[in-house]
Order: sequence, then structure tokens, then C-alpha cells
Amino acid sequence: MTNRNGDEYDVLIVGAGWYGLIAAYTYLKLAPETNLLIVDDGETIGGVWSTERIYPDLFAQVGHGLFEYSFYPMKKTGLSPDRYISAQTIHDYLQSFAEDHDLVRRIRLQQRVTKAEKIRNKWVLTLNDGASQVSGAKLIAATGVTSGPYMPDFPQKGFNKPIVHSSELGKHISHLTGPKVQRVTVLGAAKSAYDTVFMLIKAGKQVDWIIRENGSGPLAIMPPRLMGVLNTVDVMATRAMASFSPAIMNTSGICIFWANAGLGLASAPEFWKTIHSAGLTVHRTEIDRFSEDDKVILKNNQALKTDGVVLCTGWTDNLSLFDESTRVTYGLPSAADLDQEWKDLDALADMVVLEKLPILKHSPNTMNAASTMKPWRLYRRMISPIMAAKGDRSVLFPGQIHSVFTPLVAELQALWGVAFMLGKLPLPDQEDMVKEVAISCAWTRRRYLEQGRKHAYYMYDYLSYIDTLARDLGLNTNRKSNMITEMFTPYRPSDWRGLISEYLAVEKKRQVNGNGKHMKGVKY
Repeated sequence: MTNRNGDEYDVLIVGAGWYGLIAAYTYLKLAPETNLLIVDDGETIGGVWSTERIYPDLFAQVGHGLFEYSFYPMKKTGLSPDRYISAQTIHDYLQSFAEDHDLVRRIRLQQRVTKAEKIRNKWVLTLNDGASQVSGAKLIAATGVTSGPYMPDFPQKGFNKPIVHSSELGKHISHLTGPKVQRVTVLGAAKSAYDTVFMLIKAGKQVDWIIRENGSGPLAIMPPRLMGVLNTVDVMATRAMASFSPAIMNTSGICIFWANAGLGLASAPEFWKTIHSAGLTVHRTEIDRFSEDDKVILKNNQALKTDGVVLCTGWTDNLSLFDESTRVTYGLPSAADLDQEWKDLDALADMVVLEKLPILKHSPNTMNAASTMKPWRLYRRMISPIMAAKGDRSVLFPGQIHSVFTPLVAELQALWGVAFMLGKLPLPDQEDMVKEVAISCAWTRRRYLEQGRKHAYYMYDYLSYIDTLARDLGLNTNRKSNMITEMFTPYRPSDWRGLISEYLAVEKKRQVNGNGKHMKGVKY
């Protein structure tokens, strides 16, 4: 590969998935002359939906019309009978989006960022362990929450069968479904484990599914349609359903609390029929080690002969590109102890959350290893409040939020983030921003328990989050024609069509009126 040391850009974007592509599109819309580069370690465009990470019979948990950018409709191909979207359709959509909006020539694939550091007011990215470097005045780290696979370290002396993470299934699908593989061990209890088990059983394999006995158990799975009529995701995308959730961003303190954990959907055709067929054995225990003779030794001393292992074990924060000092400076999870100021803020924030939402006081105690993780300290889940208050608008962290409605969240985050980076978004003062961060962290810890301690989790609260971003931008949050449809019909990305034009009109009016004052502080 040609060494291209010294290449300079205005903006560097890490990640060519949902968040990175829309960030690039939005930046070029608001600042067309920007010299912009996207780098991604994948072989193809798409992030989690890149060709090498998908496989047949993999479907998104979101129906057609809900999983697209507001201004770029997705084709109605590759849909299940219940309108859920195949992985191949999503990849094709993102590839077409990049092609149609002149982004492909700005993307460098198979470029793994091994180091990101700020040197003399420029962000410098080291690629592929030093093979080359690029620099830019601005950095958008759009790696998302599913780009750093977590691989448990089990002893494996004498074990010769493949051990792969679920994120690598696309690369290994031919082998795992081929004639040389008869029995596969699957570890994990999240949606990726269900999908893996489904795929393997459908391919005629015997599956040993290992789920920790002392963990949270397997993820709850909803049917594709409620009562056989209503599309499940359509219902989740309504304001009526959102009112069931204790969201700190817009609550009056009254809510009907119905779930505090993740949720999956049986989006693939004949999902449960396949899962319940012969060939699946569930083990409620843990893996102790991998041994000679290609056996998986469980902690209950049972030995399982296997032809391969798939680890559906989730994700790390994928922040190894930033050193410890940068993590602390920009509000990223770090190994550093919390200073006393943050400890005091966290304690006060917890009191605020319990005062507003006393029902969360009785949340189950799920303290585990994840509970000791240092939180993300990002205002609006994207920027360091302390550095922003000092005038540093050089870096953005979109995508560090868990929501099934990824494209719409990505689009609002992109507009908010680019407006911030261009200096067009007024901000509250530092005191109000750090208060917002502390309250958000306290809320998500109590609201979503184990998942909420890992990262910002908005499974049932995405509408209140995008409403918050829209209000910051001066945009109308009630996009429907009347109160009935506003409450009871699904909010689709298309309801936000014209988002950038609307923002530009608001910004022009703000400039004419000279209204560049800071936003009001948090109302929590």
C-alpha cells in the first residue's frame, strides 16, 4: 500500500456505517467546500451491515419505512412477510447512499485507526499500525457501539476448532454451514445469540447454546406482530408507547414503567418454529476452558464435542485508539478514578432522578463487572461539556447510544453535531452541561440497569432524545398533522424530511435577529 503520510483534511470521520455516512453528508450540506475523509477498517461500506459481517437469514429488528434516512427511501426488496428488512437490503441501501451522494471517493476502506491524538490543534490518525497517517482540524469518531467485539479469554490448550465472534459470521458462514461442521457451540444470551442459533439450526446443525446461570438470562423476544395484527416496531415508534417509559428528558414524574432491559424481535420468518425444532440443547452454565480433542469444558464439568464456537459476547467501548489522557480530557470511559467534583455531581444527580422518577428507586440490584465501568461524560451523548465550554469544537462522538431506530437518531445527531462543530449551535454554560451529563448517566443506570451502566441506552426513549436535539436546533418536534396521529401513529424518518432546510431557515432567522445567546440550562 502506498504510504500517504502527511495527508491533511478539514474533517476526518472514523466509521462508514449509519453514523459516519450521514455525518459526512450533513457536513457537506452545511459546508460544501469541506475537504473530508472517511476511514473504516471494513472491506466494504456499511459498518455492522458491511458485506463481510452479514449473512443470509439475518434480518433487522425494524420494519421497512423505519430504518432509513428521512430523505432517502429504502427499496422494498428483501423484506420478510412481516415487513422486516434483510441485512443484504440494508447493506445495498448504505452502499447506494454513499454512491448517490458522492461519498465513495471520500472513503478509504481497510484502514484501521490504531491511534488518534491531538497535536498542535490538529487531530492525527495513525492507520494500520503506522503504515500511514492523516490529519484534520476536526474529528468525528462515528464508530458506534458495535464495532469493538468483546472476546473472553478462555484457556484453549490443544483446541483446534475455530472460535469466532458473532460479528465475524459473515466471513465464516460458508464453513459453519458446510458439511465439515455438524455441531457448534454458541455462547451468549443477546439477540446476536438468537440469530446465530437460528441460522445454525436452519442449516441443519446441532447447537449447544450456553447461557450463564447467574446472569440476566436470555433476552426477551417479542413477536413480529402484536396479537397477530399490529407490527411490533410500529407500536414502539409511537408517542403513546413512549409515554409508558420514565424518560428523564421529558417526564413530569408520572409514567407507567413496563420494562427495564433490552428487547429483541423475532424478525426472521419461521423464527420460533426453527428455534424449537430438534437440534438445540441449552446449557445454563459457563465455559471453563477449551481442551484437547476439540472439547468445550463447562463449569459443571460437562464436556461438549464441537466443530466450532461462536461467541455472542457483546462489545467493548472500542476506544483503544485514544490514550488515557485523551479519554479523560474528552469525557470518554477511562481507568482513571473519578475526581471529587464528578462524585458529588453523580450523588446529586441520583437524587434528582429519584425525585422526578421515584419508581426507579426500587430497580433491581444487578451489580456486576459492568457496574464498575466509568461512564461516558458527553453532553447530549456527543461532546465533552468541559472542553466545549473552553471553546474546543474539534471532536464529536456520535453513535455512542443504543437504539433500534438508528438512522433517525444518526440523522439528528449529525445535524446537531455538525452545527456544533461549525460554531452555529449555542450551548449552555459549563455548569448546566455537566449537570445534564450527570443526570443522564444517573437516569440510564437506574432505568436500564446492566445495559444502562455500559452506555447510553434508549431502547424505549428515542423519541424524547431526538426531540431534545431538535429543540436545541430550534426545530418543530410535533411533525404530525393532528394530535391523534401525533400520539398513535408510528414516527417514521420520513416525518422529519426536510430537516436540513428547516434548520437552515431557523439559523438564518437567528442570525438576522442576532439571537446567538446560550441555550437555556437543563430543566431536570
